Amino acid sequence: AYAGTMIYENIWKEPRRVQLSSETEVEVTQEVIEKNVSEEEAKEIAQNKLKEMGLEEEEFVETDHYKESGTEEIYYRFFTNHQWSITIEGKTGEFFEIWNHQEHEKEWEEHTLTKEEAIQVAKEWYRKLGYQEGEYKLAKLITQSQGGETEKPGYEFDARFYKQYDDLYNTYECVSISFYVKDKKLKYYRVENDK
Repeated sequence: AYAGTMIYENIWKEPRRVQLSSETEVEVTQEVIEKNVSEEEAKEIAQNKLKEMGLEEEEFVETDHYKESGTEEIYYRFFTNHQWSITIEGKTGEFFEIWNHQEHEKEWEEHTLTKEEAIQVAKEWYRKLGYQEGEYKLAKLITQSQGGETEKPGYEFDARFYKQYDDLYNTYECVSISFYVKDKKLKYYRVENDK
């Protein structure tokens, strides 16, 4: 009877919205900040990564940080003057991802690549980003179009490289590379190493 009364009181009598999210928590406490690298350290790591990728002309114009729900790890995100954002993991001080936020043009959707051509471009980006043959294995290639992910031609390709152990892929050890079909420029690059 008690449980029934509690349900009635908390759900039916005075309903309230409960926000459940796997995204981010807004509040970052001082205690959490002390368990992560500082913003200045993260900024230096981000600048070095941009130089390594040939984007040394980028200047940071805005910074924010966020915390994944249920963790004590902060992610520092730096936005540049040419519409890039780069994110550093606070707990490890390692590169997490970079995004090109420039909007694609409508006519880009007219360009296509064959699957074989897309695989070659993905492998070229893989090498340019400093990975060695066999370190990760290309396991998934997805096109992006106005309708979302598809097997049909689209204006952007997402390539997923996973660590391989015997015949199994570990999808938590992943290098994701996304590039535009028209000019083969980088759209997105992320590294995940959760074993």
